[in-house]
Amino acid sequence: MENEKLTEELLSPPRGTRDFLPEEKLLRDALERKLEQAFQRFGFNPIETPAFERFEVLSSKYAGGSEILKETYSFEDQGKRKLGLRYDLTVPMCRVVASNPSLA
Repeated sequence: MENEKLTEELLSPPRGTRDFLPEEKLLRDALERKLEQAFQRFGFNPIETPAFERFEVLSSKYAGGSEILKETYSFEDQGKRKLGLRYDLTVPMCRVVASNPSLA
């Protein structure tokens, strides 16, 4: 019983995540392509930001309270800088626009 529970836990994706199996993944990809095409028709161009940011950037002036920061996955890189997985695209988009004024 104990081993079954441990095996089930190890085979489950981490909390807050899920797997997308082929049928659902194909549907999601098709929807994503349609959305991208619609955005591009209206003059928007794609950008991509890293999945993680400097933690101090993620945590500075956050209006949603400290609760989300407690739930943010954080780690240190080899240079001992604290990084965190982004929880949405607000912070990365602001950082990109601030560092590339021609995009605004």
